[in-house]
Amino acid sequence: LKRIRFVGPVKMDFKRDANDGQFYLLEINARYNLWHYLGAASGINLPAYAFRYLSGQAVPPVPKTYRTDVKWLHFRYDVRAFLAYRKKGELTLGQWISSLMSPKVYAKFAWNDPMPSVVALTGFVKARLASLAGKS
Repeated sequence: LKRIRFVGPVKMDFKRDANDGQFYLLEINARYNLWHYLGAASGINLPAYAFRYLSGQAVPPVPKTYRTDVKWLHFRYDVRAFLAYRKKGELTLGQWISSLMSPKVYAKFAWNDPMPSVVALTGFVKARLASLAGKS
């Protein structure tokens, strides 16, 4: 990023090679992503902090009211992870349900705009039914 003189918000995804421990860059997203939503729910306006920093303004300290108990939830991935951990005996159903009781933001769901979730669920059900019909 220094070499190309990049300035602005960025998210970089890395994967660690299990064999040699090396990190490999998978992608660079030069935009805000869902983390700003989690930040907002936790009491931090990440875009405002980034703007102040990038425009040379003083960045205020993190407010004392910042929350650390808010979780980001992508239900499908969370269920997959739960099943994998349960299979290894590392997480019980009760522990998983308990983890869902804390404040959270959702990857695709919002009470004030449920349509993205409805569309995603509809697509999932259609694909599942087509898959099941093909196996008959």
